Order: sequence, then structure tokens, then C-alpha cells
Amino acid sequence: MQKRNPIEINIILDGQKLQMRDVSESGIYVNMPKCNLNINQTVKLIIPTSEGDLQLEAGVVRVDEDGAGIAFRNVDRKVSKVIKNLCANYEKKNQIVQTA
Repeated sequence: MQKRNPIEINIILDGQKLQMRDVSESGIYVNMPKCNLNINQTVKLIIPTSEGDLQLEAGVVRVDEDGAGIAFRNVDRKVSKVIKNLCANYEKKNQIVQTA
């Protein structure tokens, strides 16, 4: 299992503005009470990053009462690098907050 980095940023999932709760190199968790997504459903994500908006195809892998786990799909090397940077940046911020 990949390390999840707590994060609270707004994303777009299939045209709907939602809040991302955490991110890993393989996917995200999206806060979505009364989630209407289905497992294995394909979705489109737009995630803002310091390198510009990241547009991804993804799939729903878990649904619970608070939201959904979304796995990235068809990720090329360039996109993978941006995702790794996103995870690393939020991991650093989290360490700074915990030590302060």
C-alpha cells in the first residue's frame, strides 16, 4: 500500500468541484458525502498543481459514507513525476506542521 499524504485541496471530478482528503502515488481519496459513484466507474479528474492543472483518467476503487477512493489510470512518466512531486510537497508540509 502506498503512503497516503493528508491534503485538503479542491479538485474537479467529472465536472463537480470536490475536496481531496489525501493523495498517494497511485490515487486519491475524495470527500463526497452521499457518494453516487460506483466501483470500477471511470472518472475524469482535474487536480491543480504548482506545475499546472493535472488532467487524469481514473477509476473508482472504493466507496464509503464519506467519499470515494480513486485510482489513477494510464499514467505516463511525465504525469507520474508530477504526482510524485505533489506527494512529496505535501509530505514536507505535514512534517513541518507536526514538528512546529
